[in-house]
Amino acid sequence: MNKSTVMGSGGGLIVGLLIGSLALQSGGDQQEAGSQIEGASSQEVVNWSMPSSFPATMLILSDGTLNIRFFDPGALVPPLEIFDAVSAGAANSGWTSPGYWAGKVPALQFFAAIPFGPDAGEYVAWVYHGGGLELMQEIYARYNIYSQPCMLQPPEGSGWFRAEIKSLDELKGLKMRFFGLGAKVMEKIGVSTQLIAGGDIFP
Repeated sequence: MNKSTVMGSGGGLIVGLLIGSLALQSGGDQQEAGSQIEGASSQEVVNWSMPSSFPATMLILSDGTLNIRFFDPGALVPPLEIFDAVSAGAANSGWTSPGYWAGKVPALQFFAAIPFGPDAGEYVAWVYHGGGLELMQEIYARYNIYSQPCMLQPPEGSGWFRAEIKSLDELKGLKMRFFGLGAKVMEKIGVSTQLIAGGDIFP
């Protein structure tokens, strides 16, 4: 079975390792970028399309053996539909976060940000030496996806507010952009959480 690829960017603690080398190019035609990587020799150039939940300003350089046509959020696939697009083979790959799929595959939340969880070093140790990576790939494989961690993000702040928050009671009823397990924590204290891709927050 051929597996498409989701490049998973953690919302807080996923480590940054990109297997192979990537060339990110803006724009392009989806049809031109449909080659499969299986069976490719080291001299062969493979062309893929990659819709993203994150903007093209976060570039990754390469030596040219894997050319990826990078599509800004919404240009090819809406940011919160990348999982389905890659799973169905409509996109060759995607750059996104497993935290966005909490409603679809709850277990994937553990591969994004974990409130009150391990620090970055401990988490990386679990991913690469404690079976975490194998578990993540096993879960994604059920959906015809091969996932590989590709970047590390610092923990996000708890929020940006119009007025100073001085107590937990003042959070009750507020609408906040949150995802994954962090959203569940905020909901417990009365926050109305909204799943919104990063690039869509300002609009």
